[in-house]
Amino acid sequence: MIINVFSHMVLPVIALETSPTTEVIRLVRHSTENISNANYIQAAIIRGFSLLTIVRYHIIHNVIVPIVPILSLQFSTLLTLTMGIEVVFNWPGLGQLLVTSLRQQDYSVISGGVILIGALVITINMLSDVLGVMMNSLKYKDRYVFR
Repeated sequence: MIINVFSHMVLPVIALETSPTTEVIRLVRHSTENISNANYIQAAIIRGFSLLTIVRYHIIHNVIVPIVPILSLQFSTLLTLTMGIEVVFNWPGLGQLLVTSLRQQDYSVISGGVILIGALVITINMLSDVLGVMMNSLKYKDRYVFR
């Protein structure tokens, strides 16, 4: 039964993850190239640090910071794609419920679904902003000083 479930999930998962994953991979690659050419990375290489140490303590720490806001934006894209996947593959879920409600003109269910999705997107964006501040607190130091 588990093999049957996984075999039926292959196509929806590939369709759902292709676009957001490629964008994140492109951004990680671009950020890594920019950071690898920085002076402090060159200084660490000259000092004789191992590649693993440089990647672990300098590159990854600085690459993750611009990725977090993009991941929060990808969440809304993922929700939208999930609704389409639910309709195409006839899976029960919030997307299927909203599409059915649109066809039947059930405005109370549509309003509730839109409010729920909006609340999820806002919550994820707020959490990613807080996580970004925690990861790079020096950049946002002036904005969040309580006086």
